[in-house]
Amino acid sequence: MDRPQAESYHTVRGEGRYEETIQKSRFIGIAFPACSEAEAKAALNRVRAEFPDASSLCYGYVCGVSGQLQRFYDDHEPVGGMPILDAIRKRGLIGCGCAVVRYFGGIKLGAGGLARAFGSAAIAAIDAAQPGLAEKSLRYQIVFDYSLQGKMEYELVHSPYRLEHVEFGMDVTMTVLIRAADRTAFESLVGNISNGQALYEVTEEIFSFWD
Repeated sequence: MDRPQAESYHTVRGEGRYEETIQKSRFIGIAFPACSEAEAKAALNRVRAEFPDASSLCYGYVCGVSGQLQRFYDDHEPVGGMPILDAIRKRGLIGCGCAVVRYFGGIKLGAGGLARAFGSAAIAAIDAAQPGLAEKSLRYQIVFDYSLQGKMEYELVHSPYRLEHVEFGMDVTMTVLIRAADRTAFESLVGNISNGQALYEVTEEIFSFWD
């Protein structure tokens, strides 16, 4: 499994982008979530397809259940991939990657200048992707009688849990997302509200941002 095994981990919330021009060269940073190497490669293929005429595409990514899978690529630049990988590692992130596309402007920057340019573009793109703490979470489905709808909805709306969806059929069905650590408290709440009449089950285990 490539998904993290810890109760929580730091990663990016979504895609982030940044662009700057240094000595006539254009640098475009794209950070993205990727728990597995397959997801990282798919994201990089999308970047290549978006910028087919780029002079180079350097990247770094940190994947695996504990961030043990780390890769970088310089794409014929003297340096490029390692500063990108360092930008991810210095923020303590896993399950994510970053690519920096360069359009050469005719002025050579030297190894030091390139390292700073690729690194700064990566840092800004990662910041734009909003790093945060992803926590192990459980998605529940709760089924109960219509007579309990008002009380159940009120209690869930005023709780630390997320009421995601309500469906009306023969009974009321609610979809609720909770932190995995709150499982006992949540099930106790549902049982108390319904006097043990509500039926509930975990339908999915995911990682979610709660801050």
